[in-house]
Amino acid sequence: MATITKTPSNTWKAIIRKRGWPTTIKTFRTQRDAEDWVRKVDKQNVVVRPNEHYGIPYRRFVTHESKAQSVTREKLDKILDPHICMTLELQ
Repeated sequence: MATITKTPSNTWKAIIRKRGWPTTIKTFRTQRDAEDWVRKVDKQNVVVRPNEHYGIPYRRFVTHESKAQSVTREKLDKILDPHICMTLELQ
């Protein structure tokens, strides 16, 4: 449920309360900005449960593995574009 109120400093405060979630408060310069944000955030299809509820395992977004590949001289010689070849040599 969302509430939009005007503050004494002539800004607009949007408050969203959802059962089981912390209250979200954000301040905007215009009422329209507040209403647009509330429409975007306070939708029924916004995920309201943790990933475990849906069977989604813990995800690691940052890997510490290098994705670099070595390019041999033979492969470099097959590249016709001199700019790409130079770029690969510099790496």
